[in-house]
Amino acid sequence: MFLDALNAAGVPKDDPALQKAMLFVSRCQNLKSEYNDRPWAGKINDGSFIYTPRYGRRHQGRRRRQGRQGPARLWQHDLRRIKSLIYCGVSKDDMRVKEAFEWIQKNYSLDHNPGMPGTRAEWGLFYYYHTMAKCLDALGVDSVTDAKGIKTTGVPT
Repeated sequence: MFLDALNAAGVPKDDPALQKAMLFVSRCQNLKSEYNDRPWAGKINDGSFIYTPRYGRRHQGRRRRQGRQGPARLWQHDLRRIKSLIYCGVSKDDMRVKEAFEWIQKNYSLDHNPGMPGTRAEWGLFYYYHTMAKCLDALGVDSVTDAKGIKTTGVPT
């Protein structure tokens, strides 16, 4: 929301607040690159995001102890992070944005809120749609092609 407000206010992309936000968001990405030097960044290396780089490794260890595999997936984080990178001045042609959007295309769903357990699959569904719409708008994209090559435009009714 902070980055939404700065973007709406027309704050220049070289503003220190935006530059710090870009560093934070880049360090939340599961992508080993010059922008993310964290030791865990290349372990998954799929372009998706974690909640915060501070707890990345510790949080994943706690999930394993609880019998759950991989990082917690809340897709809104991925969508917000892509939008945040764009708002911070990162080009949509940058590898961080491309890798993240490719991950979204391979894994998204419009039938349920991805990452939520089966009994809660509809929880937060409209917020997920809202977040996806804002992300796609920031990217200048009006459709998504999934892993099967099926192109989707708009949100189902």
